[in-house]
Parts: sequence; structure tokens; C-alpha cells
Amino acid sequence: MLGNLVGDLSLSHLLPFFVCVTSWKCAQPLLSLFFQVLCNGPGTCVPLCVAGLLLGILGMKKVQIVYVESICRVQTLSLTGRILYPVSDYFFVQWSSLRDKYPKAVFLGRIV
Repeated sequence: MLGNLVGDLSLSHLLPFFVCVTSWKCAQPLLSLFFQVLCNGPGTCVPLCVAGLLLGILGMKKVQIVYVESICRVQTLSLTGRILYPVSDYFFVQWSSLRDKYPKAVFLGRIV
């Protein structure tokens, strides 16, 4: 069934909507238990961070967003890092050159 849904090009524009709704449904119980979202790089963490931000904006709960940039990012941030840099509470990088470019970033050395 899902293969037919994804294979049908007329429904392919609805797929991101279903992914966001599913991510929100999965994030609701998690965000009701925890006050922090720890992300380590993949773009799939962006919907969870947006859900945490929405909870804060709506005044329901303050959720801290902690982002750890990948060790392979030496000179530039990943796309996820660039998206979450302005909204994260703590932003960790693993190279001092990135700390110099991004003043909000925290450099603690290698976090492996």
C-alpha cells in the first residue's frame, strides 16, 4: 500500500505533509516527558525541534534545544546546523575554526 502511495506521482507532493504529521504525533508523548531535545546532525531532528519551539511559543513548556554538530564538519555547518543555529539554546561544535565563525557555538573539543 505504501509503495503504491509513494510510487504515485500525483500524491508525491503530499508526502512531506504526512511526514510532518507523523513526526508531530510521535513527538507529542516525548516532549511531554522531557524538557530537552538533543540533536546530533540528521535533518530528521528538525521537526522535533520545531515541535519543542511551538510548545515554548504557546506557553505550554520551555524545551531546551541542544545541538551537536558532526565531527566531519570542519569549516562550515551542515544544513541542519544552519537551520538550528539561531533557535538552539546550546550549540556545540567539534572544531575551533567553527567556534571562531559562529560566536554562539561552544567548543569543548572532540565529543565522540
